[in-house]
Amino acid sequence: MNALPLLSSYLDQALSEGASDITLCPGEPLTFRIHRRLHRFDPIPREAFNELFWDAINHEVGSFPHKGERFRFIYYRSEDGPVLELRHLPKCVPSLAELGTPPAFQELIGSDHGLIIVTGKTGEGKSTTLAAAIDHLNRTRDDRKIITLEHPIEYRHESKKALIRQRELGTHFDDFPEAIEAAMRQDPDIIMIGEMRGSASIAAALTAAETGQLVLATLHTKDAAGSISRILD
Repeated sequence: MNALPLLSSYLDQALSEGASDITLCPGEPLTFRIHRRLHRFDPIPREAFNELFWDAINHEVGSFPHKGERFRFIYYRSEDGPVLELRHLPKCVPSLAELGTPPAFQELIGSDHGLIIVTGKTGEGKSTTLAAAIDHLNRTRDDRKIITLEHPIEYRHESKKALIRQRELGTHFDDFPEAIEAAMRQDPDIIMIGEMRGSASIAAALTAAETGQLVLATLHTKDAAGSISRILD
């Protein structure tokens, strides 16, 4: 994506302010989330919004580069008009130690098969935790082929010791359950699922785990007990 001038200026400002998230809505103040607090700036011109933003991104969910950084976005409509939400994705994947994951988690991701679910509310670091897990395996295991299924691809992984293939919904596949089933025929040791959505995705993930792959996935639940209940439901 080649960001147009106004959008580019907002991204530059967000980077200089250290914002993690950006909210753009025509006629509403430009809003940054900085250290969990919301900071509001000048309103966004209504007449420029559709032309500058929708024409620039051209789809509803994705990610794009800007001056060596990456941003994830989602575009949707609300009662106040169209909204573009962006999240700054750090260049470097944090380590498991930096995230404070327990040693047991590092042992779990070294398993040969099974299902590991990272849970939590939106914005609590589920995707980052999985990215750190993939990076750890990529740096330490030369016997792992990893296929990721994401929406969108947030962190780019270059194969190091492991072999990594990243796939994105809408670009490389059209449906999570079918992509999970296809991945089982692509000689994986590990399948990473950005998010298990609905019964078909969960069933496909369970099948993959049962047939010998290690499956890493996220689920929008607040704790482990909630994850079990949702899977059973």
